[in-house]
Amino acid sequence: MFLVVLALLALVLFFLFFKLVKAGYFETADISVVEKPEILGKNVEIFYKYYVGSYSNVGRYINEVRSLLPKEAKIIAIYYDDSNKVEEDLCQAAVGCVYSVDGEIEIEPNFVTQLSRWGYERMIINKVGRSVQLTQKYGVLFSNLRLVRRSYPQLAQYIRDQKFETPLNVELYHDDKVVILSPLDETKELVVPEYLPTDELIQRQLQAHAESFNDDSSDSEDDTEEVESDDSDGEGDANNV
Repeated sequence: MFLVVLALLALVLFFLFFKLVKAGYFETADISVVEKPEILGKNVEIFYKYYVGSYSNVGRYINEVRSLLPKEAKIIAIYYDDSNKVEEDLCQAAVGCVYSVDGEIEIEPNFVTQLSRWGYERMIINKVGRSVQLTQKYGVLFSNLRLVRRSYPQLAQYIRDQKFETPLNVELYHDDKVVILSPLDETKELVVPEYLPTDELIQRQLQAHAESFNDDSSDSEDDTEEVESDDSDGEGDANNV
């Protein structure tokens, strides 16, 4: 019995190792500086949703937009903050899809209505220039693990070694791969209108919290006044009797 369990365990470990190899987990990522980055080296039109919160939850938005579109659709995720420096509840991102590239439609127009119904906004991104570009396989087991544990650390090390400054990262999912871009030149083209500097976002959240607190306090006072009014009515009836 022990040998059977040991054999099964060895089989499971071999399977996991095989999947890690297939995902390219042990490979060094292909990183380079390019003058014309993939897809964003052209003028593109996207549909996106703005998101604030932990980047660990962005995958849900990626899965959402995938569920609305054909399998061959190009998915885009833009990360505006360094999650090692900014608190996770203040991290901002935009997630969506590429609608057109240099005027060539990538998605059938009938999907536009569906995207709008689900709250996606439309934006044009003029072509992006010089960028650090990393490409890895995607769509197999452990792809995300490799992306988070291997590719991003390798990209960060490359950027540090080259002494580059890259304020944001972009992920592009298509054709069973993911391309990560860290633009080195103009990045304002990638900033959605909803984006706020971190300090301004904090103030906005504090203001919203204060308004919510005041509304709750007002509702509580109204409830108290109603109860007191009911008590007074009851006393009057008793005295009349």
